[in-house]
Amino acid sequence: MPIPSSVSDLSTTASSNYPSGSESANQLDDYHRALCAIVKQVSDAKENTGVAASAITAERTAVATLTNKTLTSPTLTTPALGTPASGTLTNCTFPTLNQNTTGTAANLSGTPALPNGTTATTQTAGDNSMKIATTAYADSVSTPGVGISQTWQNMTASRAYGGGGYTNSTGKPIMVTIKNSSLNLITPVVDGNTAGTHYVSGSFIVPDGSTYSATSNGGSLESWYELR
Repeated sequence: MPIPSSVSDLSTTASSNYPSGSESANQLDDYHRALCAIVKQVSDAKENTGVAASAITAERTAVATLTNKTLTSPTLTTPALGTPASGTLTNCTFPTLNQNTTGTAANLSGTPALPNGTTATTQTAGDNSMKIATTAYADSVSTPGVGISQTWQNMTASRAYGGGGYTNSTGKPIMVTIKNSSLNLITPVVDGNTAGTHYVSGSFIVPDGSTYSATSNGGSLESWYELR
């Protein structure tokens, strides 16, 4: 067999390399020097003996799987990192993401689930669009009905028939229930208008901001309760 002159003359199978066993012992030093030269060629990536620099580059840039390796200041060029199954990533600096994180998400379809803690803008009063609104906005434009967050309160000590009118300034509608001491008629008045006529006792609604009073054609005020 000839003495190898380049890395392409070598094989990864030991028995396929030179010498095969039939060469003269006088050539052993030639084989030794040739192998040393090939090692130097590979190290320097020179082509003077037929080893292409591209072959060395291909060897260095070949795809490889690193397991439990420590890389010190590596430069990764368009790496395909894949999806890690487990592990802890520490002491890493990430670049600033250039995705647009502002603006309006239009045309959401289906039933998207907003994460817990999603915030919204307090909209303008009177806005009847389908915008997401804050709790403060919802509370400001809602008109709770009678009985919501209200309790019956005995107002008898501060009320009287023909008292000149009282004003509901609670911010919500209230209900008034009056009972007379005798079998006589009670006439409630709201904003100057008669709110029905009741025999012995009766109830009426007073809108927020309205004035109200009551009269009777006989007897005296026995009780005056307000749900407020």
